[in-house]
Amino acid sequence: MGRDFYGGNGGGASGVALTDCTVTDNVASNAVTYGMGCGGGFADGALTNCLVASNRAHGGATVSPGLGTGGGGYGSSTRVVGCVVSNNTSHSRGGGLSLCIGYNNLVIDNKAGSNGGGVCGGSQYNSLIFRNST
Repeated sequence: MGRDFYGGNGGGASGVALTDCTVTDNVASNAVTYGMGCGGGFADGALTNCLVASNRAHGGATVSPGLGTGGGGYGSSTRVVGCVVSNNTSHSRGGGLSLCIGYNNLVIDNKAGSNGGGVCGGSQYNSLIFRNST
């Protein structure tokens, strides 16, 4: 699943369960004035043993420019288990993951514009999170 562009949440996938998949090169963007693109790779679902790489989230054009969150993934009900989340970007929070619940993940080399280069909000258990930046 790759090279998708979506004007809202979940550039690659939204509201689905993915297992043993690759989610790469997707964009969640909302170019309207108050827009926010959430979850460049995926939003509101479940991922198990997936590669989530090189996805982007960004938002509105004028009032809230760059208010994108969760470059790799987004959603308070989203579960991420045994995944590699790498090289994703968010113009605001959570370059790798934002608000997700995760177990046994590798979150590496992600970038956020302000908070949580690797992870912002949510919970990660037994996960390795390193070399991320803001």
